[in-house]
Amino acid sequence: MANSVFDLPIATPARAKPFGLPAWLVLVCVVTFSVLLRAEAAIYKNAPHSCHGDFPQQEIIMTQAEVERGQATYLARGGQHIGSIWGHGSYLAPDWTADVLHRWGLATAGVLYDGDADFSQTDLEALPPVAQPNSRQK
Repeated sequence: MANSVFDLPIATPARAKPFGLPAWLVLVCVVTFSVLLRAEAAIYKNAPHSCHGDFPQQEIIMTQAEVERGQATYLARGGQHIGSIWGHGSYLAPDWTADVLHRWGLATAGVLYDGDADFSQTDLEALPPVAQPNSRQK
């Protein structure tokens, strides 16, 4: 259709596309949130019970000094100030697991060698080398 005065075509406004989400996106969102809600319910159901302090024996399990000593040990090792909400501080902090495994290995070596669990790396290095068979000799 043209305008008779200027002989220009009249622009018809394009019909706006109605907003709609793809069905696959809706399905993915419903499934993922269902999985998250089910996991949350399982976590809530299996959570440990809170301790109210109603112990019939009234025995002291851990003293304040022991708690503070444990906190001081943790804070002395470093690593709590490294990281973020994404948890990558474990990559930057000292490897406590390797340290504990090394100490357990030293204690085991001490118990097996002379029955003393107080065994250090220098004690381990001072041990005589074990005679190993030479693979080249037959």
